[in-house]
Amino acid sequence: MPSMTTKSKKTAKAKNNKTANSRRFKLPSVKISRRFMPVLFIAGFALIGVSVLRMSMAQTNTQSDCGQRLKNYNYKVPFGTSPWNVPACNLPLYNNSGEWAKEFGRRFYEYGSAWNAQSETWQAKIAEQKGKFVAQFGLAGDAKDYSTPIYYANKDTPRRQIMICSDSNCLPSNLDTHKCASNYNDIRCYTPDAGVPWEPSWRPSGSTDSNYLDDAGDREAIIVDTDTGYVYSVWRVNYPGNECLGRNVAYAIAGRNPENRLCMGRATLLRNPDGTPADYYEYSSGTTHERGMGIQNAAMIVTPEEVEAGEIRHALTMEVFNTMFGPTCSAEELKNITLDTMCGYAIAPATTVEWANTTDVLRAGRCSALKKLYADFNTKQTYYDYMTQDKMLPEGIRLVLNTTDAQIDQWIASRPDLNPNHPSYDKKVSVELTRQKARTAKIFATALKDYGWIVGGTTCYGGGFIVAGVANKEAKQQWAKLGIVDESSQMLLDGLFTSDNILALDPPTNTCLDGTQTKLACRFTESKYLGFNVNNPNAIVPLESSPITSASDSDKDEQQILENIDSNNQIAEAVKPSAPSSTTTSSNSNDAKNPSPSKQSSSKISANSPSAVVLRKSPMKAVVRWDAKRWEFRQSAEILWTASTPKAAGASIAKYTVSRDGQVIYEGLATKHYDTDVKSGRSYTYQVFATDSKGNKSPVMTHKTSYKCTAFGLSCSFKSN
Repeated sequence: MPSMTTKSKKTAKAKNNKTANSRRFKLPSVKISRRFMPVLFIAGFALIGVSVLRMSMAQTNTQSDCGQRLKNYNYKVPFGTSPWNVPACNLPLYNNSGEWAKEFGRRFYEYGSAWNAQSETWQAKIAEQKGKFVAQFGLAGDAKDYSTPIYYANKDTPRRQIMICSDSNCLPSNLDTHKCASNYNDIRCYTPDAGVPWEPSWRPSGSTDSNYLDDAGDREAIIVDTDTGYVYSVWRVNYPGNECLGRNVAYAIAGRNPENRLCMGRATLLRNPDGTPADYYEYSSGTTHERGMGIQNAAMIVTPEEVEAGEIRHALTMEVFNTMFGPTCSAEELKNITLDTMCGYAIAPATTVEWANTTDVLRAGRCSALKKLYADFNTKQTYYDYMTQDKMLPEGIRLVLNTTDAQIDQWIASRPDLNPNHPSYDKKVSVELTRQKARTAKIFATALKDYGWIVGGTTCYGGGFIVAGVANKEAKQQWAKLGIVDESSQMLLDGLFTSDNILALDPPTNTCLDGTQTKLACRFTESKYLGFNVNNPNAIVPLESSPITSASDSDKDEQQILENIDSNNQIAEAVKPSAPSSTTTSSNSNDAKNPSPSKQSSSKISANSPSAVVLRKSPMKAVVRWDAKRWEFRQSAEILWTASTPKAAGASIAKYTVSRDGQVIYEGLATKHYDTDVKSGRSYTYQVFATDSKGNKSPVMTHKTSYKCTAFGLSCSFKSN
């Protein structure tokens, strides 16, 4: 794929906050330059096939009804001019290519959810398991609830102070200041003075009753302050408080009153690029990282209010099984991306590559069960072996349902749970309830046709669309009126997707924080579809060619960045990335900042390479030490190695690099490292290599070990594998 990098002629300016009374949603205006018309004419014959394929998507819609079919629509869509609020009907196919568009659609259908292949019986049923994606209403019980309830607050809503939990996935809060988002050393960033709006009756997803033993992993919620427009995202809300015990003593000593705080894994206030609180309805930047693709968690969640209004006027978002992992593509590789590219990348409107520091579908142990589960019973391939990069999707990709209104009606008529006249209809079910459920299903399906959906995060098993969940009791009542009453509603979209009715769309263009523009992931001031007229129903292809190009170095600018927060909203078993470093990098610079030892091939070893490090006689020790960064005592793995000797003339050792399960966890000059993110009963693979001052790298030392502790962690030890 060719490269196109442009530099913005104007410095990106932060948008001023607007009051709730002046909130309005407008489509972005695009000026068309005449100089591109000859280009269109010349390219027309080559693009006829693409045009025909794309036109088939809009054959039942005119521009006047695509995405805006209702005249008296009364729901206020949040996030202003964000690209997911632009109807998809006239957007170009991915890379202006039917081949690319259909291939990514096929990957979504085939690999977007894991399947059962653990026996001959299940192997024979793989085909019928494909294309199954749930709607996460939260109706499958607490243990399987990965929805995102939304609560609405005002000036009278009580504020609750919070404290951050103890393990490595618990991250500092930006409630007091955006500077805390990447500050791991200040205890005030773990116990902010500002609280979140929180009524005592509110519950996060997966924690709707007093039985906390069956709670889901995410336990999250969104809170929108309707007076200020501020939006808060909370994750791993822990009512018992046991997840904060490791820090409570430190919090108490520091006078932070842990006894009066609600324990959480993260609490975030959505902020503008300049650090000021953002407005729920106007914010359209990409600088607050709350989900896998690197944007705000509140984006694209389907609410009962908009379904009741009769139309969803934005793309949906979902987690899938097959998001790309590392190693990430180099800047040179990004210039020539193909369908066979075996490095990882993410595309606009994503701001980061979620799994940049992992090299397989196990996601650095977050999905460790996949190493033993069969993806193909006949060949005995596990998911670990089977899920290669050429089956994966880049996060940020926008897909669309390539179907007609008539076909949607036929799909509804074929479903006995949606059609009271179906021969297999259960007559015990209320006809009115069924009709309401069918109406809801049609609204969802129409949105997937008119706006599509964006891959926003990762799941270890079943893919699903994110919905405002029923942990909010008011939302539960609203969904019930719309026909969504029990666990069967989780499969609201069953049978809608086929292997040939899904297409991928070309990404928007991110204007990165440094003013450069790219269709790859970067933190952005705005993200828009440039180069064609979204209001023209005949705009089948872009008016200006703007293929994907490498992201800018603006990703490295941490002064106004509010993220460093891990992903959430996971389906089935939640996938949680480890805490990002304070120098998170973009996809095109990630290899340079965080080289994976597994990538140091033997071809790089020469006579000038430093000597290999050697683990000491007792290389792994279990120790208890005070972690000042986390303000607690922690069980740790002490890794010890001998110093490497440089061989190149005039060279010295510049650093040692340590990785655990393919993820870099240390770079420095010490010949030991304390790994505090270890858990009893797990096996780990550590790799260490040296780099000298001239860039020469030593051979990689690999050590596999198992970590076990006795009851209550009183005694822990490592055993070499």
